[in-house]
Amino acid sequence: MTTIKISGTAPKFEQGVLEQRQHDYRYAYDVNGLYMEKITGGIGFLFLANVIEKSKRGYELAETLPITHEPFNYSCWMSKPQELRDIDLQESDERIKQEYIKQLEEERQRYRNLLTAQLLEADMIKEQKRLDNAKAKRMAEIEAEVNGTFAELIIPE
Repeated sequence: MTTIKISGTAPKFEQGVLEQRQHDYRYAYDVNGLYMEKITGGIGFLFLANVIEKSKRGYELAETLPITHEPFNYSCWMSKPQELRDIDLQESDERIKQEYIKQLEEERQRYRNLLTAQLLEADMIKEQKRLDNAKAKRMAEIEAEVNGTFAELIIPE
């Protein structure tokens, strides 16, 4: 009896699963503020220069997050312009697709390995059974030959 059993089949690519994963990431991107970038500067001048530079690129100050202006620790959060957000999301969609494909390929390979092991095990069991049957048959032949060679022991009374 085999000990390795495969149940089910390897998962197949499903567009709905991919779209759900991409949707989940987009939701997390918005909810967790992944479209934000922290702008810092050790001194006030560098901090303001960094804010101005980002502002020129279309970044906007986050109205809901605090601006830190402690000595040697200036920082604020700025949201990326929509074009950069779109690029982020396109890149994440492709990354998620590649991760999904990789996961499917790994799972498919795992099933292939399991099937190979199951078939090898079944073949070994079948071969062992054949050898056991041949050995039992040969032992029966030898026993018959031995019994034919020796007559029953006669003990006088």
